[in-house]
Amino acid sequence: MKRRLLWLDLFRGSAVVLMVCYHFFYDLNHFHLLTLHQNTSLFWRFARWIIVGMFLFAAGVSLVIAHPRPIRMRPLFRRLSLLGAAALLVTAVSIVLFPRTWIYFGVLHFLFVATVIGVFFVEKPRIALLVATIVYGGYLLGIFSVHPLYTLVAPMLHLPRYTEDLVIFIPWFGIFLLGIAFASARWHEALETRAASLPSPRWIRFAGRHALAIYLGHQAILFPLVGFIAG
Repeated sequence: MKRRLLWLDLFRGSAVVLMVCYHFFYDLNHFHLLTLHQNTSLFWRFARWIIVGMFLFAAGVSLVIAHPRPIRMRPLFRRLSLLGAAALLVTAVSIVLFPRTWIYFGVLHFLFVATVIGVFFVEKPRIALLVATIVYGGYLLGIFSVHPLYTLVAPMLHLPRYTEDLVIFIPWFGIFLLGIAFASARWHEALETRAASLPSPRWIRFAGRHALAIYLGHQAILFPLVGFIAG
């Protein structure tokens, strides 16, 4: 049984806590208990960027930690099956709750595709870092964009013009690759030593260990609860 990394549990757990807080305020806004403008406010957009970035970086690190060379295919397929099923569940639930803005490529959909592609970079950290730099550089310069792909497939798949959650493959794949490069270069070992000397609240470690379950389940509690309070 592989040893869990304390720093990674704390890092991912912190992302989970921030995500739950973000969605709590999202629900308050949805039920008109607060007016927050989360889609346009610089603060809320930056907060979402930080949260998503933390999850994707941690996912890149986890891919390397979970698959010491060579890649273990059975655990990989099991992980992909879980991610695929969870992504389909998110889409199905969003179609029921938000029929005009349902989720077709959120965090879990991204992680499924990124994992399939990312395994080819696990043993090539320098290439991963190079591609991450190219992806972000090209995005910032306006060279790379997935909008033409959306324009092509949206009419065929009847994709909504606006969606409740969207993790665009470019530039976010760059963050995922940075996580792969970071772990492959073993830079995380210094963080593990440092984490051992810092306070590590059990509830944050728990959130880090069960991030997927909390991701899938927290809104099932928060959304109806806030809706009930709103009357």
